[in-house]
Amino acid sequence: MQKDFPIFFLLLLVSSLFGQENQIIQDIRKEYDDIKNILTDLSKDSVVIDGLSTEGSQINIYKDKNSSTRLIFADHFGEMGKKHEEYYFKNDTLIFKFSELQQYNVPFFMTGQTAEELGSEPYDPDKTKIFEDRFYFFNKKLFRWLDDNKNEISKQDKRFKEKEKEIFDFLKRINEKVNQTEPQ
Repeated sequence: MQKDFPIFFLLLLVSSLFGQENQIIQDIRKEYDDIKNILTDLSKDSVVIDGLSTEGSQINIYKDKNSSTRLIFADHFGEMGKKHEEYYFKNDTLIFKFSELQQYNVPFFMTGQTAEELGSEPYDPDKTKIFEDRFYFFNKKLFRWLDDNKNEISKQDKRFKEKEKEIFDFLKRINEKVNQTEPQ
């Protein structure tokens, strides 16, 4: 019996942590739904940050009546596709990011005649490939990343920490731009 105690304790701990993580995700999903439901009540500001994409970016920041950021939509446009990102916040703290990448078959400006002259196929929106990623945050840390196939990317995967840094660096750039453009 004494030999079984460490295994039992370990199973209990893992079960408890799994349950806690599931509760956090349920809370994030509820907050996501709440934000979507009040979107029309939020004030909207737009910012432009140069150098994010070849064809420009549109960034919209939605704040509540207390000036707390609740949602950021970022759309980045390029010749070969576009990326749509949604950042959800609770108490000005990131809790969730949704990312959709649309990858075109050829540059969007490749019309029938141009494509024929270049020996290529024309742009066809029906051939666009779509990739989605979901990122869950708790205590200002990325704790779950689901890729396009809804597979969980391991926290030990090198890309996990890189992606966390990339996301927070992007939000820092937005914050700097917003504070730079606000009247003093």
